[in-house]
Amino acid sequence: MRFSLVAVLPFLVSAVVAQRGIGGECRNDADCIRCLNNKTPLICKTDSTSTTGKRCGAVDPPCRPF
Repeated sequence: MRFSLVAVLPFLVSAVVAQRGIGGECRNDADCIRCLNNKTPLICKTDSTSTTGKRCGAVDPPCRPF
């Protein structure tokens, strides 16, 4: 079965720019989901179980959507 690169490309691009939630692997804070009004509810924290060495973790106060 053959797949067209044009059909798969949008999926690959969206996977690269997707931000991660709690427990998601990250390299820096920009990889973690951010909140409205320039508040960052998640930061990239050190985690020895991650392949990147870091995972997104919650900070206080928690973000309130909308």
